[in-house]
Amino acid sequence: MAIDDSPSSIFSPWPDRLRHAALILLAAALALSVVVALGELSLVRACAVFACIAAAALVPWRLHDATASREDVRGVNPVEANAVSAVVAGMPDPAVLLDRAGRVIHLNAAAAELAPALRKNELAQFALRSPEIITALREAIATAEPRRATYTDHVPVDRWMELVITPVPVPTQFGGTDKCMLMTFHDLTPLRRVEEMRADFVANASHELRTPLAALSGFIDTLQGPAREDARARERFLGIMHTQATRMARLIDDLLSLSRVELSAHVRPEASIDIVPIIRQVVDGLEALAAERQVEIDVDLPEAPVAIAGDREEL
Repeated sequence: MAIDDSPSSIFSPWPDRLRHAALILLAAALALSVVVALGELSLVRACAVFACIAAAALVPWRLHDATASREDVRGVNPVEANAVSAVVAGMPDPAVLLDRAGRVIHLNAAAAELAPALRKNELAQFALRSPEIITALREAIATAEPRRATYTDHVPVDRWMELVITPVPVPTQFGGTDKCMLMTFHDLTPLRRVEEMRADFVANASHELRTPLAALSGFIDTLQGPAREDARARERFLGIMHTQATRMARLIDDLLSLSRVELSAHVRPEASIDIVPIIRQVVDGLEALAAERQVEIDVDLPEAPVAIAGDREEL
């Protein structure tokens, strides 16, 4: 088997520039040895010349190596680093990091679930179809200032969402700074549900309190007027007023126990009650209002109890 012992074969494992420098130094050493042997140059001067040649051959290789390492470091965009990706992925709310052009750099799992059409290195406007989102995003990109927007998401269920766009200064690949856009989405549905529940509860409670209060006012007017001297009517009206006042007190207790009302709002009643006396009580409570409006209430109820499933106060 033939063995290639040429200088290029000996230095082949070395990097190209270092191998070339070694070949130049070998040729320079041979040439200087011949010149020294012929007596044309002293050994000291030959060593100095060799040192200069070595410096000229090796220094460019070292500079190239350092430059190449800096280019390798700069070749990685700081915004695309794993640390930035980990920060976005660790945010509890849906989060998307965009560049100044609106392209997706990073997004977390919550954002991917909220908007499955989002893709890295693609424009976010194509995936987020809400006009409020697109308008806020365009304004944030154009002005590099924070923007907020609220919108309703109807898929898969109705949700009220808030979008916050925050400009984030980040280092660039060439040592400067630029501003990316961090989009975070907040689900406002629980707060909206609570507000709607509170409004409904206030409206229902106001209605429930208004009825016995109107009955009390009507009976008071009757007792102060036509029934002033009628002991039998006075006794009857006072009993009805006591019942209505007791009902108002129970309603106020329910208002002070909002959790009980919310928990029993959609619970099927288990108790069985007689509906006949409840109807008679309601008719008695509305008697004064009916007389004031010249309305006659005609009631035809059976003598036997009529049992139904329900809650007496709610009915």
